[in-house]
Amino acid sequence: MMLNTQDTNAAEHKQFMEQAIAANPNCTWRVVTLHQDIYGSAEHSNEPEITNLRYTLVPYFEANDVDVVLTGHDHAYSRTHILEGGHKTVEYTDDEFDAELDKDMDAGENPATRYEAPANISADSKEPADVAYLNYLNAVMDKDAIEDTEKGETVVNPDGILYMTANSSSGSKYYDLVPRMQSYIANRWQEDVPTYSVIDVTDNTFTINTYRTDNDQKIDETFTIKKGVKEDIKSASVGKVKNQIYTEKQIQPALKVTLNGKTLKAGKDYTVTYTDNKNTGLAKATINGIGKYTGTQTVTFKIVPKKAVLKTVKAGKSGTATVTIGKAGGKVSGYAIQVSTDSSFKKVTTYRTAKTTYTLKNLSKGKTYYVRVKAFTKVSDKNVYGAASKTIKVKAK
Repeated sequence: MMLNTQDTNAAEHKQFMEQAIAANPNCTWRVVTLHQDIYGSAEHSNEPEITNLRYTLVPYFEANDVDVVLTGHDHAYSRTHILEGGHKTVEYTDDEFDAELDKDMDAGENPATRYEAPANISADSKEPADVAYLNYLNAVMDKDAIEDTEKGETVVNPDGILYMTANSSSGSKYYDLVPRMQSYIANRWQEDVPTYSVIDVTDNTFTINTYRTDNDQKIDETFTIKKGVKEDIKSASVGKVKNQIYTEKQIQPALKVTLNGKTLKAGKDYTVTYTDNKNTGLAKATINGIGKYTGTQTVTFKIVPKKAVLKTVKAGKSGTATVTIGKAGGKVSGYAIQVSTDSSFKKVTTYRTAKTTYTLKNLSKGKTYYVRVKAFTKVSDKNVYGAASKTIKVKAK
């Protein structure tokens, strides 16, 4: 879909794309070409006129599931990360920008050969015009639009869009790269040599290779988008789920699922089924691939007893004390009574019991003891503890 963006009526471009897509509903790939480098990296790329065009068109591209946008205008090669969600409003004028750009990129009367502008405006400049310029550049970096995909030669089933800006193929003109490479750029190149890109398209792959014309050497790695291939969720990485505290209700912690460097979305890429997730012990979460993903993966997490309740500790005769514990819910295995002669519990003697009443013995007469309790449950032959109760001190008789 080739857009004449010299025409600034974006509504016409939107209508044209929708009509083209409706007329070709079975196409695997949706590619847009236009002149302006809305995600480039040379001197035109940061112009407010260009970034405003970017933020006007990108929502339409994303709404119509465009895969790739190919542009020119900047006479320097660049390739972006996969981008999604670059939607904002820019409050900065072309007149303000042009003066600052000239100042920032001025290489003097007899400049040496260079391919990247000098960055004459310092990052710590206090000049109001400089500060406004640098703030603007930072705002249009679009770091938040970078899709969390694998950094490498192949991206599988991306949700976002690849933007590529072609260098000069004729050698008639070259522009220096901007000195502050934008966050959205994955790779860029300028050595004042014409280049050409070869694009290979199959039913499920879109591959770009770009070469110098003087020696046919590649200036960027081969980059491929692969789509329409279901990936097995079994190969996904699932973040460790921290211990959950018993609540008397079913517990369903959120999961972080990543595959090939991409964070998958619950409800869109997978669903989760939880089992054994009410009582204390070992619970299971089964991840089921949907949409672009298939297969299942099961992970476990522990449900630990909630904070124990220590009701009373009463001194008895002959160096004894009776401990009374509030009954814990969630099928606990027992209680660990911790006893220490210092309130910080640096040295602890632990007594385990399945009962809610326990008698401490062999306490030294006249000495003060500090007592607290934790409920525990057994998971894979190991005790898993909940939080400690309040501390009660008792003086032995």
